[in-house]
Amino acid sequence: MKKVRFSEVKPLGYLKKEMIDDLYSFIGNLDALVPDLIIEDDIYKKNRRSKYTPNIDVGNVDIGEGFLSQYMWWNSETQGNWIDGFIRTAILTQDETMLKKATKYLMKYIHTADKDGYIGIYDKDLRFNHEGENGEMWAQATLLRAVCAYYEYTQNKDILKIITNALDVIIKGYPMGGVNYFGLAIDGNDVSYGLGHSLMIVDVFMNAYHYTNNEKYFEYCGWLYDSFSKVATVDTDASKRVLLTDKAFANHGPHTYEQFRAIIYATKFDNKNKEALNAYIKKLEKCLCPSGGPIGDEFIVGRVADATNSGYEYCSIQELCHSYAQMYDCFGDISYMEQNEWLFYNAAMGARFRSSSLTDKSTIAYLKSDNSYKMTGIFHTDDKTSDQLRYKYSPTHQDAAVCCVPNAGRIYNYFLEYMWYTQGNTLIKTMYGPSELSTNIDGNEIIIRETSRYPFENILNFEVKTPIDITIKLRIPSFAINIKCTVPFIKEDNFITIKTNKDSCFKVEFEAAIEIKTDFLGDIYFKYGACLYCLDYPIKEDISKNHPLEGFYDIHCVPLVEIDTTYKVSSNIKPILKKVENNTFISVETLTNNILLKPIAKTVLRKVTFKRQ
Repeated sequence: MKKVRFSEVKPLGYLKKEMIDDLYSFIGNLDALVPDLIIEDDIYKKNRRSKYTPNIDVGNVDIGEGFLSQYMWWNSETQGNWIDGFIRTAILTQDETMLKKATKYLMKYIHTADKDGYIGIYDKDLRFNHEGENGEMWAQATLLRAVCAYYEYTQNKDILKIITNALDVIIKGYPMGGVNYFGLAIDGNDVSYGLGHSLMIVDVFMNAYHYTNNEKYFEYCGWLYDSFSKVATVDTDASKRVLLTDKAFANHGPHTYEQFRAIIYATKFDNKNKEALNAYIKKLEKCLCPSGGPIGDEFIVGRVADATNSGYEYCSIQELCHSYAQMYDCFGDISYMEQNEWLFYNAAMGARFRSSSLTDKSTIAYLKSDNSYKMTGIFHTDDKTSDQLRYKYSPTHQDAAVCCVPNAGRIYNYFLEYMWYTQGNTLIKTMYGPSELSTNIDGNEIIIRETSRYPFENILNFEVKTPIDITIKLRIPSFAINIKCTVPFIKEDNFITIKTNKDSCFKVEFEAAIEIKTDFLGDIYFKYGACLYCLDYPIKEDISKNHPLEGFYDIHCVPLVEIDTTYKVSSNIKPILKKVENNTFISVETLTNNILLKPIAKTVLRKVTFKRQ
């Protein structure tokens, strides 16, 4: 079983429209919105960091001397994740204008490679011997993931050679059994987040292993995780020695959720890590809000998810989506693709802002919570003066960090990439949404189109074009109480299986019922199909910042009505479905009135959880 190549699954319908909206909003214009971070700081070549580089101003609100040294590598994260999302979105939407622009940027980055293959941000006086706050491998990870996407799209062997050369330089600089990268001396006043992020170079090493079947790349993943587990002192939630204790997750959310992949790869490499992986999964459960959003605003600090009092970061959403996909990729556990779907269609979509009366440019929330009563920078539960400014909608969030916006440009692409797998003549559908698969089996082109409004409807229409016998396996969602299909199928394990040897069309419906769920606080919430439902509040929008480009703003939102956070529902509540103009709502009777709930993906300010009488 293997994932189809990136670029073989493209969006259709509303997913394509949303990706194009983003492409012409923050994705394709981030270079003009923050030119000081992307254009003026040639961090991978002319402005490589050395011992003599002065402190860097990244435009954020200063948060203390201890963070200054990490700003040295911040722009590599911004640039690397941005070009990764930009090139992928341009490829999948087939927008020639934006693809030309994104390719030009990517080629510029690729051509920063030294003769030995090194692609990174450090000059020779710091390279492979940089002590303290160190973003060496992180800078390479973010950029090389974009190069991997371009290789899968073009199948150009020269691009593959650039990837493997860069990784070989890393292996030579930090050979297995040699200096422990994660044990480099750390200044007592330094937070050293770059070291924790750097573990994620394993993403690129795993890609290289899949491309080449060269075991050395796989082995290096295992060695890196083992090295990290032995000595890392910061952002260690996913280290083996911490996982095998009772300590709850406490670190910076994006670090914790991206490092999930590191323990996944390490366990695939050596099953002795299985106990640590299981411990990670158990601890993760306590961090998930009803929407699937993983708490960390910005730190987890041992908390249990709370729909009202804890938020989640957009970076964390993207990283956890990617990690869920790897649980299926490495171990074939299809339940994680359902979790991926739930997280994407609820927390991720529910943290974006498209329906603004002020602008047609899409923006995202850096931090968001399930129960969201205002978005004015500070958290809605903070009635006092606060230095928090991330609870708002922005195309940059530069006053905090330009990290979540680039990650928001990546998430749709990574979601689509893992929708289909192949196994011989069998095609496996792991997640749903309007899309088109175009792949090749033994020289035969196979095209499968899914047209749907999933998850807002559970009816999926498939159009298949195939010159050979193929088997299609469709994941059965756990919410399905009945399956209707216009062609014969076999139900086995978590899939329905359909065989065909000719062009055909068929329709599948996964019938669902309203489900009443209980969160960690004993409050209830409602789901129908793959959607979390909530009470939507009308909003008033205000511009809090004008950006240099016309039509781009930071936006604050407050409710137009007084919010009643004390809604209670009876213990024997019986919610019912209501259809209004082709949209599905859930009608719920509270102790005071009836309310209509809508999917969280279509809301800004909302109430998700309710008290029982």
